[in-house]
Amino acid sequence: MNNQTYNLSLSNSESNKKLTWKERDRLFLEYFNNSENNESRNVDNFLLHHFKHEVLNENGQINERYLILRTHYMQMYYAFLNLKK
Repeated sequence: MNNQTYNLSLSNSESNKKLTWKERDRLFLEYFNNSENNESRNVDNFLLHHFKHEVLNENGQINERYLILRTHYMQMYYAFLNLKK
């Protein structure tokens, strides 16, 4: 990876818009690739940090969307770990 730094925080307007899968995947890769300590980063934290408005219902409980996204990103996470070996 080059020395670029990425701004991983989304503005309020960006976090409320529906991202494409490609945009989500880019965020995911940046989130894990730009961490000195990947142990503190996990898929659940990624989803709750970046997509809280999509994955939690009005009562703060996880919804079906969370399960769909988590399944996708768990697969990507394990692929990412295998690439880093």
